[in-house]
Amino acid sequence: MRVLLDSMNNPAAWSAFQSDGQAASGEIAVAADTAEYELQDDRTSLRFTVSSAARGHRIRRTLAAAQDLSALPELRFWIHANRSTAAPRAGFFLQLGLGSAAVPVGSAGNTWARSVPVTQVNSWELISVSLDDLPAAVRSALTVIEFQCDPSSPEAIFNLDSIVAVREELMTDIETALAAALHEKVLAPSDVKVPAVIHNPDGPAPAAPQIRIYLIEMRVDESRNTQFTRRDFAGRGFRLELPPTGYSLIYELEGIAAEPQTRSRIFDFLLTTFAPRNTLEVNAVALPVEWQPRRSWRVLMALPERFRLRFLIRAWRSPGATAPVALPFGQVNLTVDRQEAAISQEA
Repeated sequence: MRVLLDSMNNPAAWSAFQSDGQAASGEIAVAADTAEYELQDDRTSLRFTVSSAARGHRIRRTLAAAQDLSALPELRFWIHANRSTAAPRAGFFLQLGLGSAAVPVGSAGNTWARSVPVTQVNSWELISVSLDDLPAAVRSALTVIEFQCDPSSPEAIFNLDSIVAVREELMTDIETALAAALHEKVLAPSDVKVPAVIHNPDGPAPAAPQIRIYLIEMRVDESRNTQFTRRDFAGRGFRLELPPTGYSLIYELEGIAAEPQTRSRIFDFLLTTFAPRNTLEVNAVALPVEWQPRRSWRVLMALPERFRLRFLIRAWRSPGATAPVALPFGQVNLTVDRQEAAISQEA
């Protein structure tokens, strides 16, 4: 499940303010970028150019309508920046804040904030932040998304793409995205838009023409499991995300139509869309899609009456984040042997 908060393709939707959050800032330029983007939805991201004089300045997006994110535990967006926060003493140059009409960003009842990490220069990275500690008055009626520049070293050029709130539901999310990518994208000779339908063996048989989608196999893919990662940076703390579990799901796609021309047109569209490999955007993440050969038993049994295309989708399922963890070294104590200390003093 997802709620798209901003597809990041409209510069006019974002405003720059000085550190007081009221006066307009001339130190931040916002522009649409059709050459550098992460997701294929609109082939556009927003490019922010921040000068060295933009200390503490803010970039704000006010939503047209309040969004209820109570059932969505995570916010995601993509960033591409010309500087990294991973270098020693680099520090974060961007901080995310969320607010509502009742509880603005940075108000006494809303101290929620997340520092934005950038581990690689000039490379797209997915940022995920937890919403479980966001004040209820904000989470149930979100109206403002705000990024504040670093008060000491704000100069940077970065792109942002697709801000979404999500709740992961592995099969539902994939099948919703798969159906949306194929639904009514093909015209039958009679100018009828061909629907894409997830096959439900317990439901009624839908009428032709259609693209029918079958889930035929799902398995755990241990080779794609990852390690603990740090996320949710706030002040001197962060969280450790448990390693997500990799999954491989195989779907069969079938063109169903009374006319051979329509059926052929459907299969040609499916091949163009996914074969031999492509990606499927699910909750702001491009999942790999790979062509799969026919299963050997179908070849041996010679079942030519129904032909389907098979594709494997690789996905991950996250168990969520742990409780906040302090930085690993808050204090270091050294104990030196007395004899070694004496020798050191004589030296």
